[in-house]
Formats: sequence, structure tokens, C-alpha cells
Amino acid sequence: MRLEVEIMPTHRALADVQATVEILHALIDRVGSHGVSSINSLEEFVLTKKKGRSFYS
Repeated sequence: MRLEVEIMPTHRALADVQATVEILHALIDRVGSHGVSSINSLEEFVLTKKKGRSFYS
């Protein structure tokens, strides 16, 4: 899975945070059609998936 992150990897905290935000936004964009619009709903989505329940109901 490619997330098209523009930040180049470095060993600096600010760049790490910027990359993390880009990845989080990319993940939320990918699952937005499942009602995910925040970090909390993303966590719920992931936990539901792990339990084997359907996301489509």
C-alpha cells in the first residue's frame, strides 16, 4: 500500500510529526467512506475489523 507521503524520512522530531500527520490523513481519506473522520473513529474502525465484524452495516 503506497500512501504518497511527501515528507522525506529524517531523524528530526518535527519531520517525524509532519510525516505522521500526512500518513494519518491518508489513512482517514482511504476509510472515509466507512464513516471514519477522526483518529477516534479510525481506532474504532480498526478494532471492529480485528473482531471480524462488518463495516458495511
